[in-house]
Amino acid sequence: MWGMARGKRDDMDPVRSGRDGVDEPVEVRRLAGGDAVLIPRALRGLTGERLELVSEVQHVAVEISRLQDRVDELVPELRAAGVSWNGIGWCLGMAAQSAQERWGRPRV
Repeated sequence: MWGMARGKRDDMDPVRSGRDGVDEPVEVRRLAGGDAVLIPRALRGLTGERLELVSEVQHVAVEISRLQDRVDELVPELRAAGVSWNGIGWCLGMAAQSAQERWGRPRV
C-alpha cells in the first residue's frame, strides 16, 4: 500500500511497491497544512487541490486497512461466541457463504 506521513504504516520510504508489485520511486511533498503525501511518478504533475485529494485518499486507504484488520480480529471472536455465519454476513453486508469463505479457514 502507498504510505503516508501521518499514518504509522509505510511511512515515507523512497520506494514503494506499485499495484503490480514493481518498485516505483516516490517523492514526498509537503502540503499547505504541513502533512506530507507520497507521490509516484504518474502523479507528479498534480498540485493544489488535486494533491490534497490524493493525500485524503491515502489517509482513507490507511484507515480502511486498519478497520479491516479489526474486522479480521473480531470475526473469530464472534464465531467463538456462537454467532452464525449468517449473522456475521448480515453484520458485514455480505452473504453468509462469502463471510465463511473469507474468515472460515485459518489464514496460512
